[in-house]
Amino acid sequence: MSIVGDFSEPLRGPGWLPRFGKVTSPARHRPTAVDETNISSSRANFNSSHRSTQPVMINIEPLKTVFGGDLVLPGDPDYEAALRRWSITAVRPAGLVAYPKTPEDVSRAIKFAIEHKYDLAVRGGGHSQAGASSSDGGVVIDLSRYFGGCEVTERDGQPVANVGGGCIWKTVDEAAIQHGLATVGGTVNHTGCGG
Repeated sequence: MSIVGDFSEPLRGPGWLPRFGKVTSPARHRPTAVDETNISSSRANFNSSHRSTQPVMINIEPLKTVFGGDLVLPGDPDYEAALRRWSITAVRPAGLVAYPKTPEDVSRAIKFAIEHKYDLAVRGGGHSQAGASSSDGGVVIDLSRYFGGCEVTERDGQPVANVGGGCIWKTVDEAAIQHGLATVGGTVNHTGCGG
């Protein structure tokens, strides 16, 4: 994705900002105490009821010989870290997490999943609460490890941000600031740029 041009004009015209309801009583929004034991118990119940009991074992031999990135399987030391998402409701036990290093690796992982009829998900920023970046037993192509960068260059005299598919807005903001630029994006900086 490339972001080019003059962002001084509003993208959707006047009044496009979301409208927020009026606070009628400050007491309605007073913080309440949180019972951490109930939260832990709820998380444990959610995880056990929404996860497969046995991780799916995927034979990666056909992919391993042509894939230049990292392949993570259940039982590998970084498997649990590879499953983490922004929302606990989006965590699913993938049969394989593939971290591609090149666009060709992405293509090979997609072909592998299709050929072997595995469910396929792509993780960009990992911010999908619905779990679109996770797969229960299938293949996850995770772009965050090697495609998480942002580089600002110049094209036709204009600054251009080259944003990786696994990039989050914090990374884009930091790259833009170094060039005196600002981004037009969400205010939650750990959200993936890809959507």
